[in-house]
Amino acid sequence: MNYTEYENILTNTRLRRYLASCGNDQNKAIQLYYENIRLSEALFAVISLFEVALRNAIDKHYTNTLGDTDWLLHASEDGGAFDIPACEDTKMNIRYAKMRIENGYSKGDLLSCCELGIWTYMFENVQYRVLGGNLLDIFPDKPLTVGQETFNNLYVLRELKKINRVRNRIAHHRPICFYEGRNQIHTGRVRYIYGHMLSILRWMGIDGHQLFAPVDHVIEMCDEIDAF
Repeated sequence: MNYTEYENILTNTRLRRYLASCGNDQNKAIQLYYENIRLSEALFAVISLFEVALRNAIDKHYTNTLGDTDWLLHASEDGGAFDIPACEDTKMNIRYAKMRIENGYSKGDLLSCCELGIWTYMFENVQYRVLGGNLLDIFPDKPLTVGQETFNNLYVLRELKKINRVRNRIAHHRPICFYEGRNQIHTGRVRYIYGHMLSILRWMGIDGHQLFAPVDHVIEMCDEIDAF
């Protein structure tokens, strides 16, 4: 297909950022568009593994500390831990996740239907406190500080929000190969997210490199795009 055909299918609005970043070279713009898709595929694969590891660690923690194997469901019910105004969004998001379950309820299905945003907000102050204020225990190898920042639940919340934002960009087919707000090729954000997932897993006592290895080619894709 020629550029006009791609433009008719993908729209000028979607392609013009790629075109601008490639000096109006139409062939390179289309190539970059597909390179971004491959980078998105690579990053989403490792985010998926990270998300499963995180949610399972949270589930194991609260199953043990609360003595309730179905703690997430019960926290979202009337009278549950999240049934307070400050946790309204979390409660409703869990309930929406339950509604997406097909063929009867199971705890495993509920966990699977809860997206990364739900697990991220387990570290927000109110959610963190109403379930015992001890969720940082899932990080046995946690540092006291990261750079100049104190390692606490709010630090974890901020980092998980960054990962979740990029996850959602990929899910909504938005580019991840540019400087934010600029028509300039740059994979720094992807590299940052990738590195912080490895750090968070390391604090959990998990070797992220080994976990990711069978599907991981994020840095290889970043290098290809940065050399574009």
